[in-house]
Amino acid sequence: MELIWSSIRNITAFPYLSLFLGQHVARIDFEYTPSVPDQAMIVQWASNHVHRLKLRFSEPPGIFGSAFVDSSIPSIPWDNLQTLELQITTLRITPVSIPTLMSAPQLVKLEMAIAVRSTDSILRPTAPSPYSHNVISSLRYLRIATRDVNTVIMALEYLPERNQLQSFVFTLSDLIGSPSAAHRLFDTINSRCNPHTLSELFIDDHLSVRLEDRDCYVDISALFPMSGLKHVEIRIHSTITELTPTQAEKIPAAWPHIEKLVLNDNLRGHVWTARPRIDHRISSTRVPPKEKMGTSSGNAV
Repeated sequence: MELIWSSIRNITAFPYLSLFLGQHVARIDFEYTPSVPDQAMIVQWASNHVHRLKLRFSEPPGIFGSAFVDSSIPSIPWDNLQTLELQITTLRITPVSIPTLMSAPQLVKLEMAIAVRSTDSILRPTAPSPYSHNVISSLRYLRIATRDVNTVIMALEYLPERNQLQSFVFTLSDLIGSPSAAHRLFDTINSRCNPHTLSELFIDDHLSVRLEDRDCYVDISALFPMSGLKHVEIRIHSTITELTPTQAEKIPAAWPHIEKLVLNDNLRGHVWTARPRIDHRISSTRVPPKEKMGTSSGNAV
């Protein structure tokens, strides 16, 4: 049973919380505003009564625009926290919180926005992870929003080597800038994520229009060792992300479970097909249009 406590801002409601924590309640879902007095105490108390805790950080009262929540990270009860959602549109962390967030041993789902303030430099945090390097990560879903590709690369480098990440969503609010930056990102995904468990990969620079004067090509072959991939969408509008005929022929062997592959498409909400499939018995160069893999022009690879 799951108890959803949409808001614990009213401290007078706190005594009633214990009435709902029966033996069948295994998980509590909190909307959490750390700056509100006593909320940290309530969350800590609740974490001692359940095995699974979900926190959704909400915007502090009276704050408009982005707010940084790094100071609240140390007070989070990590021992049984399985889901942490930082409201990506309004709440931010800085690189200093990355080591703790990326290596929390029980965390299954993590959504966060990473910002680099003008007083910060995009450097590796000086503080190491508070957890052992031998920790086995429980993380299955990771969503990161940031404006700099080097920041997400740094975050991935803190992902424990022993992980079973299944889904990685990366939204960039600015241009990736160059093929070399994209290649560094692909190399990091290849080296840090589990190639057998990662099944969903979404990369989007979040531009509303495609740049028409692009002449820089991005090579995605660094992702071919990720043999568990089923759903891949890569939209990098400052470059051209396409498959060569040779690469297209390698996909059935490299990604034997692939069901959907979209490159460069900027038509949001467009669905190529409900369940596209690559037929391993035929050459991928003879796949009928729009039936197998989406490209920037909508034609088959």
